[in-house]
Amino acid sequence: MATPPVMLFTGGENAVEQPQGFRVCPLGVQFYSPQEMAECTIHECELALPTEDEGTERIRCCGIIAACHRDGDHSMYRIWMKFLDLPDKARDRIECMVQSTEFLCPYCENFSSE
Repeated sequence: MATPPVMLFTGGENAVEQPQGFRVCPLGVQFYSPQEMAECTIHECELALPTEDEGTERIRCCGIIAACHRDGDHSMYRIWMKFLDLPDKARDRIECMVQSTEFLCPYCENFSSE
């Protein structure tokens, strides 16, 4: 089964399809945006995770921008956001979802229970 594309919305802008380097895990998210985000700033985000019944579950959280750099082709910024207030239930849900995708970050792959 192919993983569906990940779409990112930032600041009311049009959706940006995420390239192969998109990662999400219980610790945070690495995403790409045409907009630069200042490091050490706090932002809210909402993740829409697929459910088994083909619906979506929305998880709201807060995170800090740990890093923001121009990507190799210079058309996008690669941004790392560390989650600050994610409840344990939401962390478990994200971990469960990413185990079946290529989105799990390399750090978490080292601790995967597979």
